[in-house]
Amino acid sequence: MHQPPTSSSATSIQQTLGKLAYLDQLGVPGWQADDLHPNRQKRLAHTARNKTNQVLQRFAPAKRHPLLVAACREAYRDLTDVVLKMVDEHWEHAVARARRALQDDQLAHARAKDQALRTLGQAVGLVMDEEHVPNEALREQIYAQVPREQLQAALTAVADFARPARHSYLDYLLPVAARLNMLLGSLLQQVAFEQAFAGDDFAQALTLINELHTGQRRKLPETAATGFIPTSWRAFVFDQDGRAQRVRYGLCVLATLRERLRAGDVVINASRKYASLDTYLLSPPNGPASGRTC
Repeated sequence: MHQPPTSSSATSIQQTLGKLAYLDQLGVPGWQADDLHPNRQKRLAHTARNKTNQVLQRFAPAKRHPLLVAACREAYRDLTDVVLKMVDEHWEHAVARARRALQDDQLAHARAKDQALRTLGQAVGLVMDEEHVPNEALREQIYAQVPREQLQAALTAVADFARPARHSYLDYLLPVAARLNMLLGSLLQQVAFEQAFAGDDFAQALTLINELHTGQRRKLPETAATGFIPTSWRAFVFDQDGRAQRVRYGLCVLATLRERLRAGDVVINASRKYASLDTYLLSPPNGPASGRTC
């Protein structure tokens, strides 16, 4: 439980989510320890981590139980922050690979374009040389200097240039989109996200992705929440008919969730790093109001 993951792979993320699920089964999120000072709770958890099971078993219940409660509560918060960090790193690695793939594709595209232009230039030069190349020998002369296979490859390359090119790294996320969407669904099923900013329909999008992951829905409805989708993602998410595509929609939700967690627009009460700002404020005093305002 206390061993940190060694990587941000999909397998490690699922294992960490499994640890959170185990603590959920124990009912750890519902254990009340609000009267215990946070620093005291951390110290108890630290003590429990440094004791073996045999030592803890020898403690009296009045001493052992607070140690175990504090250790489990702290482990739940730690694992929540750890798994969010792992998902963030996993996404960053996927985006970095997609950007490199885009650059490699653009470089190969430029090289193929240059080669095709040189090949076609040779052929056109022979066609235009009416003085030295008679019409009846034109094709023979072209194939003599430019092999038929090379000329065919150049024509194929030119046809590819006429097709719409992929100019965004988002297209290169599609090979790993299934894995990313699976991680998003598992994350939404395990971690409770709350909206600190309710200016759009992103909360409905999270609910929809969770329903798709758990099988409550089988396909993306036409009325899916799309108001949150940034302009830079719309050409990627929507098809030519203006309908959102499920796999691409999930990637957009994951990217938006990551950004809003960082901005504080989405909060997690079980987290330290992504907790609501209200948790950093002093609780209002009990009793009658003092009459002062601030």
